[in-house]
Amino acid sequence: SNPLSYADAFEGEVMSTGMPWFDEVLSGGKGPPGLCRGSGYSCIARTGGGKTTFAYQLAFSSARLGRKVLVFTTEQTFKERMFVNRLWSSATGLPFAKFVALTGTGPPPDELVSPELKAKVEEWMSHITFYDLATEAGTLEEIDNLAARHKPDLIILDWSGTLADQLLEKKKYREREQAIGAVADYMRNAATRYGCAT
Repeated sequence: SNPLSYADAFEGEVMSTGMPWFDEVLSGGKGPPGLCRGSGYSCIARTGGGKTTFAYQLAFSSARLGRKVLVFTTEQTFKERMFVNRLWSSATGLPFAKFVALTGTGPPPDELVSPELKAKVEEWMSHITFYDLATEAGTLEEIDNLAARHKPDLIILDWSGTLADQLLEKKKYREREQAIGAVADYMRNAATRYGCAT
């Protein structure tokens, strides 16, 4: 079955992603557009294919709608800074490369943003919590505990390979593909347990 066409069959709440084009893709044109609470989604692409950029755009768009988002990633400090820069770039209307050229890795200078815009971006950021898979949430159980504590609307796991490698080390699976599948299953089950999308 096509994982993008079952949104209309799910009886739970459907949440807009804040990206109308993606909401429409998720519905398959048959049902309410958006992510279904209690459902898991996977974004699969080659290295450098834009998975992290897309995941951060999804987190940002969801936060702008007031949704609570948990992001589990590697290289958290760098990726969080890049996310914040992309958020500022979007909020100011500047292309990302131009924004970074003007600001480097720090926040934008006061002359580039109004106090109102600054407050709005800070409010959006308050809806997103980042965790580093290497130091803060290195197991599926830790992710589960954090989800139970935060009660998010959306959980983004930006690199299931880290957790899959742990399952391989523990000899729970022989093949990496099996271990990645187990992580995806675990995340789908977490979506059901916490009434969020993963």
